[in-house]
Amino acid sequence: MGKKQQQQQQNGNGEPLLHEHYQDENGHTRVHEPNSPGSNSSDNPPLSKGYVYTCLLGYSMSFIIFGSQVSILGPTIKPLADRLSVDEPDLSPLFTALGVSCIVSGTPSGWLVDRLPTHNVLVGSLVVEAVGFALVPWMPSVATLTALFFLICFTYNFTNSAVFTSLGWMFPKRAGSALNLVLAMFGVGSFLLPLATQICDSFFGSPLMVFYVVSVGAALSAVPFLFVASPTPPPPQQYGDGESGSLTMSKQAQLLSTVVTVLAVVLVFCTTAAETAVGNWLYTYGVREIGLEDHEAAFANSSFWGFFTIGRALGAALSSFVSPAGLMLSATPIAFIGTMLPIFGVQYMPGWWLVMATACLTGLGNSTGYANALSMLERYVPVTGFINGVFGMVAGGACMVGPTTVAMLAKYTGLGYTAMAYVAAIFYFLHYPIILTAVTLGNKLLGLYMEEEVNVPDEEQQPLTDAETAHQPLMGSQRGQRTMAQYIEGSSRRAAISIPASARTPRANFQLGSYTHDSGADLLMQRGSFPGHARLAGSVN
Repeated sequence: MGKKQQQQQQNGNGEPLLHEHYQDENGHTRVHEPNSPGSNSSDNPPLSKGYVYTCLLGYSMSFIIFGSQVSILGPTIKPLADRLSVDEPDLSPLFTALGVSCIVSGTPSGWLVDRLPTHNVLVGSLVVEAVGFALVPWMPSVATLTALFFLICFTYNFTNSAVFTSLGWMFPKRAGSALNLVLAMFGVGSFLLPLATQICDSFFGSPLMVFYVVSVGAALSAVPFLFVASPTPPPPQQYGDGESGSLTMSKQAQLLSTVVTVLAVVLVFCTTAAETAVGNWLYTYGVREIGLEDHEAAFANSSFWGFFTIGRALGAALSSFVSPAGLMLSATPIAFIGTMLPIFGVQYMPGWWLVMATACLTGLGNSTGYANALSMLERYVPVTGFINGVFGMVAGGACMVGPTTVAMLAKYTGLGYTAMAYVAAIFYFLHYPIILTAVTLGNKLLGLYMEEEVNVPDEEQQPLTDAETAHQPLMGSQRGQRTMAQYIEGSSRRAAISIPASARTPRANFQLGSYTHDSGADLLMQRGSFPGHARLAGSVN
């Protein structure tokens, strides 16, 4: 941050008003008024509607293309194999390239977004995707196609990081609606891609022409960012002395925290592996095993992603009433039943209806996985950037393992492409013990948090400050009747942590696993370190 200049003025009450002029990383001059009446220093300066709409248009377009890119191998694997004179399973290295590239690009993408304007990173990744997909039909061998696909997929995390960071800077502490809008566009792209493939086959004589369509779409997605500057980080807030410390946890609590985190990571792996196993091989299963026409299989593939998108919308609407674990436990049986149809229902259902039912049920049931696995973890363990990075790496690995396992089983066993259903069914079945164990241990972990606070000797429990007493009165004088909010406040003071007044809620009702608040300020209980402020992880009602 550049040099600060301080000027003292007085507000309407004659009190000193401190203005701080500083330059951000991009050389933009900002004015920060930390103690002005009603000021909200965490927000960016007001953005024009034109700027916001232009950015949202570009982000939405880029994620429509992103969704189509991730699902593009499903309806094009057969024509690609025919062009290269190989069998479909011989193209399994493409899925490996997708998974490995997503794993290795997670850290570099975050590093670059932190150092360059976000729109520059986004435009760069879209240009690489545009050029790369235009070259796919020209690749002469599986090896060159795999290398090209690795390069293309390497940009996916750069697109994600640039878009999500931009939205966070544009709408500090209130980016939820914009994020949901952009993420919904991923499902739209996945839904439209199989239909676009069939249109290309009908009008241009080759389904591989869809790679040119995606290439043009990626290039067009970059156009809006030629007219708007990258958003800048919100002005820094003043967090007191900025000291940090650590919150002491018992060994049992630390162990439970680690186990719950690992379970959530494994759950992400399972749900992503099942999703990509079905999404990438349903088209081939319909054509090879059931004998559907190409357009029928493409419609079924689109239906999978369509119901996947519908499920996400329903999950968002129900999330205010049902816990994340409840949503996943309710939706997983739907997906599991969908995978049973190709295994046991072939002789009882007409082929087209069987594939359609499989697509709709698995798409709807799988839709609650990733987001609710993360939300479930947040109820018990603060989700840090490191954990988010692990989630992305594991999801990338699952994108490789799920489809590749289907390809190997189809080639080397007698299952054929029905292996898609077996692989997905195993991963869906694993949801149950993982979720139930995570919830059981997570609730025990929350109980330990409260128990450890109750067991703190009276002489070590520091009284609340005057400001805290005014806003968060104790529920009683008896020991052990402090709320979770006061537990975090007291624990952080024992760890010599400065929590800003803006992070203390005027009226809080903290419960095990969830909380409500009025001010919109967040309390995050960080494991091991409080970087200037803290937040209690949970669901906001």
